[in-house]
Amino acid sequence: MRYLSYRGADGQSRFGFIDGDEVVALGPDGAAGSLVAFLTQAPEAIATALARAGGARQKLADTHYLPVIEKPGKI
Repeated sequence: MRYLSYRGADGQSRFGFIDGDEVVALGPDGAAGSLVAFLTQAPEAIATALARAGGARQKLADTHYLPVIEKPGKI
């Protein structure tokens, strides 16, 4: 699974995963507000969210990438 943070067609920061030549949105409409929050959920919750992933899709080629972790802790 390849996760990413990106700017959606509506200009909002989103996170999702790559499916072939498309990006499938997982947030911020989901329960988790960020990729970090999403990934720190229980494995069962992540599996359920991925199984239900029917978020907005956009072409990978048209995607504006953002830093994967937008506000990293201490480096």
